[in-house]
Order: sequence, then structure tokens, then C-alpha cells
Amino acid sequence: MATTWTDGGPAAYLDAVTPAVRQRDARTLCDLMERVTGEAPRMFGTSMIGFGEYRYVYASGHSGHAPGAVRPQERSANRPR
Repeated sequence: MATTWTDGGPAAYLDAVTPAVRQRDARTLCDLMERVTGEAPRMFGTSMIGFGEYRYVYASGHSGHAPGAVRPQERSANRPR
């Protein structure tokens, strides 16, 4: 199954980030990405925050959509549970 936009809230995801300094940095990056892209943050899957999206088409005809910019997900050892 492909990763897609979900109804989860980015704020709830960021609330679970630890330690506090990493949570503060993640919120700062999220705010910066929103200002730069002009797009509101949305959850892409369960562990990525996306800002906008773009459509792509390969020469083979395969097409789809992907987030235009993504806040990097936490490494699995540090991902909020």
C-alpha cells in the first residue's frame, strides 16, 4: 500500500516528540516550512509531515502524487510511539 495523506494532525504528532529540545526544533522547522511553502502542514502517512503536493508522470505513463515538501521523519529509535 502506498503512503498517502491521512487525517492525523501534525500538532498531535509533534506533541509526542521527545526530548523537549527536539520537539521545539521540530515545531520551528514545521513553522519555517509552512512559511516557505505557503502550504499548511498535513500528515503524510503516520510519521511524515507534508506541505503541498505535486503530480508526476513518468515516460511509461505511470502517474501519481507526492508531497511537495516533507519534514523528515524521526529515526525509528526516536519516533514517537
